[in-house]
Amino acid sequence: MTLSTYTYKPLQSATHVRRLRRVDNGPNEGLHFQIAQFDQISSTSPPYYSLSYTWGNPLDCDADAETEAEWRNQHEIFLCEEDGEWSTLSVTTNLYDFLPEVYAEYCESTKQDNSLRSLLDISRDLVRGGFPDPTDGVYRLLCMFLRRSWFHRIWTVQESVLPSKGQVWYGSHHITDMDSFSRIGLIARGYIEPLPMPDYGYSQTVVTALEYLRKFLFAGVPGDGKSSFLRGGVTLDVSTCLFYSRDKRCSVPHDHVYAILGLQGDELAQADYTITVKELYTKVALHPSVQPFAFENAGIVSHTGLENSHRNEDLPSWVPDWNSPLDAKAWSNHHPRGTYHAGGLHPQNFSITQVSKNIIRVAGFEEDRVALLGGHGSPINPQSLLTCLRLLDTASTGAHPVLNPNNMVERLARTLTMKSKEINTDKLRTSFRGWTIAQLAYHLYDNKNEAEWTGVRNTLENLLERDETAIGFLPTWPETEKMAQWVLRGVQDGYALAMSNIFASRRFFITEKGRMGIAADGTAVRDAVVVVKDYEYPLMMREGSEECWKLVSQAYVEGVMYGEVLGGRNFEDVNIE
Repeated sequence: MTLSTYTYKPLQSATHVRRLRRVDNGPNEGLHFQIAQFDQISSTSPPYYSLSYTWGNPLDCDADAETEAEWRNQHEIFLCEEDGEWSTLSVTTNLYDFLPEVYAEYCESTKQDNSLRSLLDISRDLVRGGFPDPTDGVYRLLCMFLRRSWFHRIWTVQESVLPSKGQVWYGSHHITDMDSFSRIGLIARGYIEPLPMPDYGYSQTVVTALEYLRKFLFAGVPGDGKSSFLRGGVTLDVSTCLFYSRDKRCSVPHDHVYAILGLQGDELAQADYTITVKELYTKVALHPSVQPFAFENAGIVSHTGLENSHRNEDLPSWVPDWNSPLDAKAWSNHHPRGTYHAGGLHPQNFSITQVSKNIIRVAGFEEDRVALLGGHGSPINPQSLLTCLRLLDTASTGAHPVLNPNNMVERLARTLTMKSKEINTDKLRTSFRGWTIAQLAYHLYDNKNEAEWTGVRNTLENLLERDETAIGFLPTWPETEKMAQWVLRGVQDGYALAMSNIFASRRFFITEKGRMGIAADGTAVRDAVVVVKDYEYPLMMREGSEECWKLVSQAYVEGVMYGEVLGGRNFEDVNIE
């Protein structure tokens, strides 16, 4: 198998074919093809000739298959009449008929042309001017439509299309020359998530997605974005495509990789179904265009409590399982990459040497070991923070404490937010205190027994007494007790879940040298913190076979992130299996 040549071969996952038609064969063919998909939505019958064909899973998997009848019978749209009373419009027979009628009403109210136009046109109008009334029929219908899981699949199905030219097979679709259109899915994917019913509280997400779509199609060419679209829009590298489509499923696992590589004009792969999945994933992980990105997203992920974890444990620890939906990265998604420089002042693409078929080598050194484990997010729950607070209490007491109590609560706050230098102390104090009191109140509300309440009280009072700077970061017990009696269940549920997401697939720990850190949920006691030359983040490693390590994940470890441990240390060979 080589990754520099490509011979077209239909994907073996294809079970049947459905041909998509174009509007015309003129110079604007690509853009017209895009609009055609949305035009079909407003027809009076399901759009069997467009990418909007949605009954069933286009990824050849029955996990979330949904028949036309099931979809029509299960979903409704709620409208607000003039008298303020809510009424229900059944989608069973009216969705496709209703859309052009609502849009016609919208055109009349806004003095626009009443001709039937595409949903893309409606979207552009929404982005440009918006709808002043959030209960507007068009606005609500768009929210429902854009939040549907099958619409989500319309976008994401294009992430794995092979090849970039000629005819393409993918899942149950037969697509023609879709290289340009395939790029849109990766732009919109992060902004449109599937929900069983519309949630109008997330309407801004819909607007954001439409804005990205508009910019993609029309940016840079005033009044006419056709040439921008036909150029293919934003070019995405192979590693990004692999990552954002890693939770997709194909009945033949090889197809997932070959389809993504088929999007790359210069990096096409010859489809070889004779090699094993392990050999394929390992080969791809060593490819120059994938190697650094693959190393970031590999690692051991604990299966305990993780229903969606499907990592192939037969793979080397440094090879990602591209079919696994989990991301072992341990830092905030909002934190810009490149801020840290654990392995040097100006991190570069670090050097990876292949020692053998399953072993690679980097330059690094062991700096610390995990001593104690705290909260984690599997499953996500409010007790994760309480577990971390109790760990501080335990680690700073006893005959052999590993943690200095000075500023320990502030250090915890900075570690959990992974912003040891960037955030102002007053701002951090306010936000962390609000989060803590909400989490503890939620926990006490659901655990109304004297022993649990006494335990939380003792933890708070111990930390406030032992750490003089904790005042302001932690609420007092009377404040927490009072809040626990006034929990607004609906509001609190959403707030607690949102704030607890910081623990998703992550684990808080304290090292033998008294450092705090966060790594993947699979982190265990005695795992090593290894600093790698020219790499931003330290690595969490586990002892493997003789003279080899297993990669657990990247990590955030205070006192290591800004090159503090480099003075006087020599980088040595670190073998990873």
